[in-house]
Amino acid sequence: MEQQNLLNCDVIMLPTDEASNLLLTNDKLRITPFKGNCHQTMFLYFVSDTKIKEGDWSKHSSGDIGQVTIIFKDGTYEMRLLNGEFAGGLSIVNGRKIEATTDTLFKSEFEMESNEKYYIPQISQSFVKDFVQAEGKIQNVKLKTIYKWDEDTTKDYIKGKGQPIVEWYEVETDENNNVIII
Repeated sequence: MEQQNLLNCDVIMLPTDEASNLLLTNDKLRITPFKGNCHQTMFLYFVSDTKIKEGDWSKHSSGDIGQVTIIFKDGTYEMRLLNGEFAGGLSIVNGRKIEATTDTLFKSEFEMESNEKYYIPQISQSFVKDFVQAEGKIQNVKLKTIYKWDEDTTKDYIKGKGQPIVEWYEVETDENNNVIII
């Protein structure tokens, strides 16, 4: 039997001004397409302590959310925020990697420039329903991951040249780009 690799993630909920079907009304969570003055729309995020690398989405303890554009040797990084501005000098130890979200506005810098329609992994609506039914008390999830490796460095390494094999685990998604929760 193949060993399954799982990634532990915390579930966090943050307010947004964007349209969302997850609403907080009078301290009660609801799912509805309605957005009104007495409702606060919310997004869910699955965040992990996985090492952050360039291109990853991160939530910093300062509250900033963005895509990591560069990591410096001193342990700080810079990221492009959702509004297009840059935030720098952020400590890598205070950042958490965003593995999935209900926010479909997240696009990588390349994707923003090319107008591709690819988003980071999403949290399924069935999980959102479970989250609301549990009154927001689901704090952790385990996500299924898939083993990946860089084919070019692997071929060179096997031939006795080049760097050691570059390998990692990524969150596995279904055909709808939803993460697989175990």
